[in-house]
Amino acid sequence: MKRVVATILAAFLVIVCAGCAGIPRSGQVQEGQPVTADDGLDITFIPSGPQPGSTPEQVLRGFIAAASGPQNNYAVAREYLAPRIEREWQPDVSVLVDASAERRFQAEGDAVQLLSVFPDAQVDANGVYERNPSDNPVVLTYGFEEVDGEWRISSAPDGIVLDASTFTTVFGTYALMFFDPTWTYLVPDLRWFPTRASTATTVVKELLDGPSPWLSGGVRTAFPDGTALSTQSVTVDGDVVRMDFSGGFTGENAVAQSRMRAQLAASLTGIGTLGPDSISSQGAVVSIDTLTVPSPRVDARALVLAEDGFGFLSGDVVERIDGLSPAVEGLAPSAVSVGVGLAFAAALTPDGVFIVPSTGDDPLRVDGRGGLLPPTVDPFGYTWSVPSDDPGAVLAFRRDGSSTEVATPWPEASSISSLQVSRDGTRVAALVTTASTTRLVVAAVTRSEPTGPPTVIGDLYELDETTNSPVAVTWVDDRSVAALTEDDEGDGEIEVYTIGSSSTIAPALAGATTVVGANTPQQIRALLGTGEIRVRSGSGWQTRATGVEVLATQLASLG
Repeated sequence: MKRVVATILAAFLVIVCAGCAGIPRSGQVQEGQPVTADDGLDITFIPSGPQPGSTPEQVLRGFIAAASGPQNNYAVAREYLAPRIEREWQPDVSVLVDASAERRFQAEGDAVQLLSVFPDAQVDANGVYERNPSDNPVVLTYGFEEVDGEWRISSAPDGIVLDASTFTTVFGTYALMFFDPTWTYLVPDLRWFPTRASTATTVVKELLDGPSPWLSGGVRTAFPDGTALSTQSVTVDGDVVRMDFSGGFTGENAVAQSRMRAQLAASLTGIGTLGPDSISSQGAVVSIDTLTVPSPRVDARALVLAEDGFGFLSGDVVERIDGLSPAVEGLAPSAVSVGVGLAFAAALTPDGVFIVPSTGDDPLRVDGRGGLLPPTVDPFGYTWSVPSDDPGAVLAFRRDGSSTEVATPWPEASSISSLQVSRDGTRVAALVTTASTTRLVVAAVTRSEPTGPPTVIGDLYELDETTNSPVAVTWVDDRSVAALTEDDEGDGEIEVYTIGSSSTIAPALAGATTVVGANTPQQIRALLGTGEIRVRSGSGWQTRATGVEVLATQLASLG
């Protein structure tokens, strides 16, 4: 969370005033609270406590502003509360993230204040971030009473309200890491926690509690049931994190211990590192080997079908793939997805979906239904296919052509425009339409066994909804997806969504027909109807290739 000095100086002026209920215009100068220097250059808000003679609305405004200071369990915010509820109020229950300019304060007599907020998102007690699709306000009711001649809040809903800019400074994102079912990859589960001394403890406790409900069907954890911290805190000494467990580590074999350590080390990224004595059980240091976990990165080169054939684009040359390119070229497909290690490809043609082996054997048509979407493949060799007008009819095909039905969570959907499996095989992203509204969703994949066929797409986690025309979705990396839609004027809109966080809009791009991710948001490629491949360049798009017919998707190579 390092900031450059220039940013700090600019932000400091905002921070000093952010916690103030109002700027005094008269009276004596009062000494403010000290600001402690921090070598890490982290920003800390220092909100003001209640001012003498404040009205109920001023007290409420100060209380809301004081939520920017989570230090000491929101000690400053509690100064605005009457003594009888000061300890009862639970700020960590939820966060409503809004735009402060849209807030509406309304008095109902002297002792009641209503605050209407229009949240863009909310964060629950476990740090799970969810966007709010509704434009309707959330009305919060606060009661007041006089304490020693000053108004104090006598009743308040649990949780806090923060405007978006303050939220991203006071809270930080932390990726809790869980394994895919094969113990090959670590899968991120992004959470938002307030930045304070106890953040490391919060991260470890939430990791032990398991993944978010929507993700739980697709991942697993190395921690056995009942694993818990023996003390209530995780310490950070310099850059080294230390923790003691009441059990769980000593009863597991070396492989399981290494997996647990890998989850801890990755989840604590940005907070600290694990040293040789970082993990102990009932006071005794547990020596654990470090496990190297690969990342599901793909070849940075574009995989294309062009005038020169099918293969990886290196400069102006297409490097064809032995055993695979000739068969793909012979099908003249409109979409291609290539499996792990280039072992096979799935191709869409007017006659249906074909599986193309790299052995040189003939392509096998596995799905002849009409109106099929471009197929998507997973790392276990399954090809997913679904008709655009029958969103519930998802089939997963083995390479021999046999199939398994995959249960879907969108019975109300009238159409589906794009379906893509994540590179680790644990999740899907989809653009599904109901009536005139399209939703961008992700969900976990449940399988009959770790490397077996997918059987269920789990509960939906909604990233966005739009009235634009949906075109395509792609995985950018292990924690973000990009969606391509088209507005009423025909301009392509590409937006990158971090799962469990916010989104970033890319520059408009007219004529885009598909979008394919590489390894970072800056490496996203778009294929235009003219055959051009465009990539991000600064605040615009740059042409990198022409004469391209198909921009294919690919998976990482295991190991």
